[in-house]
Amino acid sequence: MKKYDEQLSKSIGRRMKQVRESHDMTQDQVADAMQITVKHLSMAERGKSRFSYEYMISFCKVLDTSMDYIIRGRSSLGEDVQIPQSIIETLNSKDDTVRRPLIEYLNLYTKLKKGN
Repeated sequence: MKKYDEQLSKSIGRRMKQVRESHDMTQDQVADAMQITVKHLSMAERGKSRFSYEYMISFCKVLDTSMDYIIRGRSSLGEDVQIPQSIIETLNSKDDTVRRPLIEYLNLYTKLKKGN
């Protein structure tokens, strides 16, 4: 892969992992829902391989997210999505007592947003 392709793959993988973790799902759960191996998902999240279009569509359906965000880092409105580092660190925390409140808040926000 070219340097640009490697950076792009890693960026896409980071966003995939962030979305998966924000839905409080394990790699096993997502891979199972997509009918792929955990290794395939893990490689994509680390930017070591890429999903086909079909798998990317499946990933986005399973996690109810936009392909535009996963691929380009932009919301469906086309604006840049800037996730504060503190939120990323909280979502990546191994301590469930730190991570759980933010995930619950984000899930509630998503439900309320869909209700409008």
